[in-house]
Amino acid sequence: MGGKPRSFWTDKISFYLDGVGFTHKYNPYSDAKAPRGRIWMRPDEKLRLTAKSKHEGSGSRTLKYMVGISYNTGVVICEPYTTLNVLWMKGFVERNFTQAFLLAKKGPGRLFLQDNDPSQQSASATKAWEKLGFEQVYIPPRSPDLNPIENIFNLAKEYLQQEACEKEIVFERVDDFRKRIERAVHTVAREHADKAIGSLPKRCEMVKAAKGARIPY
Repeated sequence: MGGKPRSFWTDKISFYLDGVGFTHKYNPYSDAKAPRGRIWMRPDEKLRLTAKSKHEGSGSRTLKYMVGISYNTGVVICEPYTTLNVLWMKGFVERNFTQAFLLAKKGPGRLFLQDNDPSQQSASATKAWEKLGFEQVYIPPRSPDLNPIENIFNLAKEYLQQEACEKEIVFERVDDFRKRIERAVHTVAREHADKAIGSLPKRCEMVKAAKGARIPY
């Protein structure tokens, strides 16, 4: 990835793809106001696999989305899913990739970026996007510093918490939360996607200098 010009990331890659989960709380106002802890990565972990997930507590439900963002466009894919498996991923590619490319308006090239997570790299999904004429630029699994869409996810979660506080949402059904998620992702991506994608040359150099350790992104 290193050494590529900024124009490669902004103009050649049609979209950046990844999955994300948002935890539903019936009282999002109370949850947003509660003190929250952080789970830190040790300096020596670098890009190794780690168990960093946290228990969300009883009664919570995670709403999962596969999202794609594009420079100068924002969100080009935003589809909910329950289980990420081979059949779903193949169908997801067939349903979304051609339209996402058209929305991205990147010319004749059909590059997209995602990490090398096995759940997104099944043989059937690969055949589906190759059949459509797409090519993949992949990054190592669990490398959030190298995928600008992770910034959008973090900002969307902050947006949802801030909105819950400002509107004092003390009760929220799952369907209403789903609407807020989709609105938050689109709003944040419009505001921040270009800056996040444009920072990739700097990120690559920082990761190389840090030899794979975490960087401030």
